[in-house]
Amino acid sequence: MGGGELAATLFAADLIDQVGVNIQPLLLGEGVPLFRPMRRPIELELIQTEQLARGCVYAVYRVRRPGL
Repeated sequence: MGGGELAATLFAADLIDQVGVNIQPLLLGEGVPLFRPMRRPIELELIQTEQLARGCVYAVYRVRRPGL
């Protein structure tokens, strides 16, 4: 529902605290970027990983905010 464009808008408004990413063990060579270009770098801190079936990994990242 909006994908990368929605995420970029929410990141720009500083409304995202955590990001969950499901990593599939498949290399395509090209494809749609996970996130669209953003106005500023977003620093993430890995806080959780879970190994799923067939080599998939679910990773949860916390958005690190300057000064916190």
